[in-house]
Amino acid sequence: MFSGTETQEYLDNPNNSADYATNTIANYDPAIIPCLEMPAGTELERIVGTNKFEVVE
Repeated sequence: MFSGTETQEYLDNPNNSADYATNTIANYDPAIIPCLEMPAGTELERIVGTNKFEVVE
């Protein structure tokens, strides 16, 4: 999961990313749970100020 504002330089640094179990992330942010059933590769963006997401075309 990314914020969408990361630079390529930031992404290229392995110290800036880590693997987490989906359950761990869902415990921190339950709003992602409905998104887990979407097809792999679906790009979503959180609607500012809400717990809802919209598909990015």
